[in-house]
Amino acid sequence: MLEKTLGICCDQMKKNGWSYVAGNSISPADFMVLALYHNTAMNEASPIKGEARESYQKIKDLAKYFKNNSEELKDYLATRKQLPF
Repeated sequence: MLEKTLGICCDQMKKNGWSYVAGNSISPADFMVLALYHNTAMNEASPIKGEARESYQKIKDLAKYFKNNSEELKDYLATRKQLPF
């Protein structure tokens, strides 16, 4: 399900020339995708970290999206409490 959703996001971004999931400016869709990414694949306390990382790595065209947006969030992410979700 995750890979299918990410694939749809990626396809729409490429088809429409978007920088973000639902357009050229950040939207609630981006908050959802980025929260899911950081809570599952990048969170050391996540019980599904390994499986989530595998899923995200399969959608290579989104790597730049995650890298750029994670860079913008790095200060917040460095100070938030680590929870397993």
